[in-house]
Amino acid sequence: MAWRRLCPRLLDYDALTVVYQNVLTWPTADDLLPSITAPCLLYADEKDPMHDGAKEAVKHIQHASFVSIPGLEHGDVFERSDLVIPHAKKFLSSDTGNEP
Repeated sequence: MAWRRLCPRLLDYDALTVVYQNVLTWPTADDLLPSITAPCLLYADEKDPMHDGAKEAVKHIQHASFVSIPGLEHGDVFERSDLVIPHAKKFLSSDTGNEP
């Protein structure tokens, strides 16, 4: 398995392999999204692998908005609250949470 080459210091290769295989087969929340009635703000780093999925998800949530944070990669946005807070403030001040 490739994990043994990539992570030679990990102790439990079999457990890591099982986790990896299960993550690939997790069910999605697509059926649940339309039942969300609370206003939601979804955001993702522009280069985040979950970016397109989050952008698509807002189409299925009644009062949802999506913000793309440019120039960042997965997880970088957590260190750049200066880029997120203005969008969060605008969202929280809107009546429905449905403004872009």
